[in-house]
Amino acid sequence: MRFVLVGPAHPFRGGIAQYLAVLYQKLRARGHDVHFVSFKRQFPRLIFPGQTQKDTGSPTIDVNPEPRLAPLNPLSWWTTAKAIRVLKPDGVIFKWWVPFFGPSYGCLVRLLRSNQNLKPLVILDNVVPHEGWPMGEFWTRFGLNPFYGYFAQSETVHKEFLERFPQVPTHRIRRVHHPLYDCYPSSLSREEARQKLGIREPNVLLFFGFIKPYKGLVDLLDAFPKIHQELGGKVRLLIVGEVYGDREEYDRRLAASPLKEAVTWIDHYVPNEEVGIYFRTADGAVLPYRSASQSGIVQIAYAQGIPVITTRVGGLPEVIDEGESGLMVPPNNPRALSEACIRFLREGLGDKLKPGVESAARRFGWDPLLEAIEELAAKENSL
Repeated sequence: MRFVLVGPAHPFRGGIAQYLAVLYQKLRARGHDVHFVSFKRQFPRLIFPGQTQKDTGSPTIDVNPEPRLAPLNPLSWWTTAKAIRVLKPDGVIFKWWVPFFGPSYGCLVRLLRSNQNLKPLVILDNVVPHEGWPMGEFWTRFGLNPFYGYFAQSETVHKEFLERFPQVPTHRIRRVHHPLYDCYPSSLSREEARQKLGIREPNVLLFFGFIKPYKGLVDLLDAFPKIHQELGGKVRLLIVGEVYGDREEYDRRLAASPLKEAVTWIDHYVPNEEVGIYFRTADGAVLPYRSASQSGIVQIAYAQGIPVITTRVGGLPEVIDEGESGLMVPPNNPRALSEACIRFLREGLGDKLKPGVESAARRFGWDPLLEAIEELAAKENSL
């Protein structure tokens, strides 16, 4: 079969670009002909809260992208649709994560569906965004309504979608969990990774990913003094991520803490080739989210063989086996978070839970998504 992927590709940075690159690789490995139509431009600087949208490192996977789409340029929507039609694909695969893409995706997909042989398919990271967007509900409905097939990556997202699009036939909706990010190899052992980062403490907790309020980093910073005290100072908090927006609240907490020397913060975007080093360093990954649809960070952790400590929000309970692949606590609760982290480190759960993590990694492979894509693309086109 022939597929076209539409979305950001390297040198655009971030989890969406990396996800689509892995999907490209997996589809090709199954013998499909795959093309990648990327962005000429992505977010305007006015609404992008990070330092840069480009990755200065090397691409982990070369997808040979063809830059065409500019979300704010309607002419590019038409030329992109024309270029995709020429390829005569069985399926055109998009990824949805914020309402910003509603106008461009909604118009582009309508142009594609004017040819009844084309099946635009969309992988849903979320339907309700984590932060408010101007006219977000309207642009979500406009952008998602014309697609042929939908893949919800958690039961939470599935329910959000059904509430807003009850008219979509159920045979065109699939619920498939977010698969592993198995694309960040590292040949270093835990000891070698810690030595490389200059970490001497025997216990390491990792917070990884871009930092926004809903990620709950402030709760982890509030929990850390108790963790540090109970572990007799033999623990390091490793924060790896760039703040999207105002970092004053985090800086204030660190400045007031007597434990700031026990915190290492890599406060910039980490190139793909360095991701594995930080996960190899950690005993466990901590995700103190205040809200979530699902999380790619869990799937990086599982692929790296480490358990997670996270909160019972959104789709996270669907992918964490309590006491098997990780621990879960209520959100917005630094005390419960500290107690879980203390238990995790005291009982050596970083190593004891590895069989459960390996089992979870097998459960969240790519085959269910790939098979669902192939099934919908092969269906007879019908409304």
